[in-house]
This record gives sequence, C-alpha cells and structure tokens, in this order.
Amino acid sequence: RISDADLGLWEDSQIIQHKELNEDIHFFGAKTAIQIAHAGRKSTVKDTTPIAPSVIAFSNEEPFKIPISASLEDIKNIKELFVETAIRTKKANYDAIEIHAAHGYLLCEFLSPLSNTREDIYGGSLENRCRLVLEIAKELIEKVSLPLIVRISAHEWMKKGWSVSDSVYLCSKLEEIGVDCIHVSSGGNQSNPDNAPKIDDLYQVDAAKEIKKALKKTPVIAVGLIKNAVQAEYLLKNNYCDFVAFG
Repeated sequence: RISDADLGLWEDSQIIQHKELNEDIHFFGAKTAIQIAHAGRKSTVKDTTPIAPSVIAFSNEEPFKIPISASLEDIKNIKELFVETAIRTKKANYDAIEIHAAHGYLLCEFLSPLSNTREDIYGGSLENRCRLVLEIAKELIEKVSLPLIVRISAHEWMKKGWSVSDSVYLCSKLEEIGVDCIHVSSGGNQSNPDNAPKIDDLYQVDAAKEIKKALKKTPVIAVGLIKNAVQAEYLLKNNYCDFVAFG
C-alpha cells in the first residue's frame, strides 16, 4: 500500500468485493484492469518500515521514512506476492492486469541508478536494474492468463537519472517476453527533480511516441494532461500511441 487508505488485493478476503465491483462495471459493457503496485520507499503506511532497493529515502520530510534495503530473499518474496495478487485478480473477474513500474514506487526505484545503488544482480548495469520488472512480468505471463500492461515512467526528470533511451531498452525487453501493452508516464521518483518538464497539455506524449517507434508490435498508451477528444484523436492519427488514457 502507498497509504493506510488504499484499496488492495493482498489477501483472499478482498476478492469478493472486487468481484462485485467488476460485475457492476461489466453490466455496462466495459472492461476492467487492476493496477498492481508495491509502494517501496514511498509507502506512508503507519507503523511500518518501507522496503526499497537501497537505503535512500524519497524525501527527508514527513510522512516519508528511511527504507531498508531489500535482501535477495525479500525480492523473491515480493515476486511471489505479485503473482499471488495476479491470481486473485483472475478470481475477481478482472479483464487485464497493469504492473505499476512508474512514479517512484518500488519497481521504478529498482530501474533508476539514483534510487538503486545495489551491487548484486539487481543493481549496477541497466540490464541488472531492469531485471526485477522483467522477472515479475514474465512470471505473470506464465502463471496468469490475462493481458498484461506495464506502466513506466519514461524518464525521471533528472539529468543523470533514468532516461527515455533506458525506457526503450526496457520496453524492447518487455516486448520480447510478450507483454501486451506499455503505458508511458514520467516522473515521480525524485522529490526535487532537476530536469522537470513544463507541465502543460500533452507534456509526456513525445516519450510515448519514441517508445512506440522503437517497438515492433506492442501497443502503447499515452497519458498526461490529455484533456479532450480532439487531442486524443490527434495523438492516435499521428502515431504517438495506440491508446489514450484519461484520469
């Protein structure tokens, strides 16, 4: 959880109400997806110590805490928790799953060289930092027969941080293992970014277009201050993306 107030699907007792929610939504002919996330160092759940790739806090200000560094056993457990939740997703009658690897939550933290300073197989090189996201995606594809979306921050708004070219590498690897869609957002991993874009209409769509161009067949979702249908149609017709997300 990111906070004590978050909706979740971390135990079997929560399946029934998710299932009821899906029945209501499906009645109107819509499809549903659930976003599975681990908050990592951005967790503000009371009376817990957050876990992260490295002992680096998101912020020195409340309500953020100094995290502990995940051991290899912790990482194994985290992968199992993602799989268990994905299995509950199927039982709750969701139509798809989205892995949240964006906005500074745990999987995003592993991707960045600024929040991940590990020296084992999950840190250091770009290949190593991408390992956990790829391993979780691969296990979900193998063990749960639902379409899989992966949401990423295409760049973390830092001059020496995770970049669009890094995202192209990750997305190409996600395509190789059979992910069904890539959802392209940005930012969220740093409390004081030194290279933030101007937050204006369509401010993230160029990254989505660059990733879409690099992929062979995997569709891309664009998101971020897309305010109306005219803008959405423009993005679709000009090959920025295959889907448009409104929030």
